[in-house]
Amino acid sequence: MVVTDRMADTKQYPDLPTLAARLVWARERLKLTQMQLETKCGVSRDAIQKIESGITLRPRRIGDLAAALDVSPAWLQFGAEYIDQLSVEALEIARAWDDMSDDDPNKIVTKKILVPQAPDC
Repeated sequence: MVVTDRMADTKQYPDLPTLAARLVWARERLKLTQMQLETKCGVSRDAIQKIESGITLRPRRIGDLAAALDVSPAWLQFGAEYIDQLSVEALEIARAWDDMSDDDPNKIVTKKILVPQAPDC
């Protein structure tokens, strides 16, 4: 599945504290069951249940989930729309991911997950 770059969008996402809460919110916003989300993105229902219950904290297929739910992968994983909103740990993870070659077997999606700088107002 190709992940489109939705991070440049100016969508407003709710401030939810965990990946689990953000995944549930995004799925329910589209009125999808876990099984329907599985069909839409190819992530198993078991994996979705583990994320939603808080067992899985860093899913390998975050890009596929985000694309299916029409949200930013950075928001889904870290809860931030802009790079300057990320914690130091989240920023290090995002940068490490971004630096990985698309050919690296540990990198599942091929689109950058870093979000843009907040616009100057």
